[in-house]
Amino acid sequence: MDNIEIKKIILDLWDIFGEKEQLIIALEELAELQKTITKRLRDINNPDFNFHDMVSELADVCFVIDQLIINYQLQDRVDEMFTHKVKRTKQLMELYKE
Repeated sequence: MDNIEIKKIILDLWDIFGEKEQLIIALEELAELQKTITKRLRDINNPDFNFHDMVSELADVCFVIDQLIINYQLQDRVDEMFTHKVKRTKQLMELYKE
């Protein structure tokens, strides 16, 4: 599936189910990822930890984040802010190394 098809599905999704419903789903998916991360923290020393649930929840969160970015037309702003945050993190890491 290419990006154009994915974008069309996302736009149609919001047209069919509505912004409010998709925002509720986004919150639910974020909460499910938080729960999965918490499970990992409780089992952090287990080398046999099953990451299947985490992969599934990460995919769900990526999908709802893409919905937000596409429907609110935020791609350029998110890209710019992402780059800013990576640069800032790099600077903090360099200070920490000193």
